[in-house]
Amino acid sequence: MNIFIVGGGDIVFGNSSKEINQTKHYYWLRKYKYNIIGVLEPNNDRAEFIRERVGVPVINDLQELESEKLSYDTVLIASPDTTHLDYLRYFASKTNVENIVCEKPLIGSTGSIKNELCQYLKNKNIYLNLSRRFSQDHAPLINIKNFRSDKPFTIQVNYSKGILHNGIHAIDLLIPVIDQEFNVLKTSQLVDYEMRDPTVSAVLWNSDFRICLNGFNDNKFSIFEIDIIGKNDRVRFIRSGLEMESFQVRPDNVYEGYRELFRVERKCTDLSSSMAKLYQDLQSGSYEYILDKLDIDRIDRSNRLIDLLINSQIGKVYNVSW
Repeated sequence: MNIFIVGGGDIVFGNSSKEINQTKHYYWLRKYKYNIIGVLEPNNDRAEFIRERVGVPVINDLQELESEKLSYDTVLIASPDTTHLDYLRYFASKTNVENIVCEKPLIGSTGSIKNELCQYLKNKNIYLNLSRRFSQDHAPLINIKNFRSDKPFTIQVNYSKGILHNGIHAIDLLIPVIDQEFNVLKTSQLVDYEMRDPTVSAVLWNSDFRICLNGFNDNKFSIFEIDIIGKNDRVRFIRSGLEMESFQVRPDNVYEGYRELFRVERKCTDLSSSMAKLYQDLQSGSYEYILDKLDIDRIDRSNRLIDLLINSQIGKVYNVSW
């Protein structure tokens, strides 16, 4: 399978001081023997690094790509966040391109992109790399409505580095919970990634759930945790989802008459190797993880909620109904 890569940053090729690990695209492209035809990378220093590490042609822009006449059927888009949709539009228009793998997020400058994506999916196999979707250990979150045995329940999300760039992982997982009327209150925001992508703290709630988004400054420390607490149990994903803990209720062994949430399991998740499922799925032609209509609805609602969180006033309650 011949693949062309747009963007030669750390998420694809790592950096010169470290070995390539399982969180990088290049690790899995090598493992499953994808043929990298070329890379689009406008940064000269980065381009030279890629030439030395990978030994493939590196081009500067789409105009140069047109003139090179490279032969490829698959594209990986891993450019800066704001460029993803433009590159997707470009390659979706090319008859030679059958498969597109796109890094998150995928959002337009204005309005919904739902109808546009539906058009592309008629002729292309499109993957969006929200990595927790490919993790079996995160399946309870992906199908979180099945987790709701007892209402109400509380979800705490601790994150840093932008509501769109990083917080979207949590929003994507939790969007099925907020499938009805709910309230939103933004409590604060800070800029630790980009001005247009603040790290927002907010509370979302109705009679069934309460979701607390707690934003932290990535310049101080990086964090990504999801903590789900029901009436009788608790599941917590920590270390950016690389570990998970499960809790159950039992009598407190110190204070008589009290009951505590006791940790019954702590384990490493399969998140670090979840990208393997994407590239295996693509190579085998199973297409189990491509975007379908349901996923587009999910992406559309996630984008609309993030847009509200970014643009809402601090301290004002908003009522939302899909």
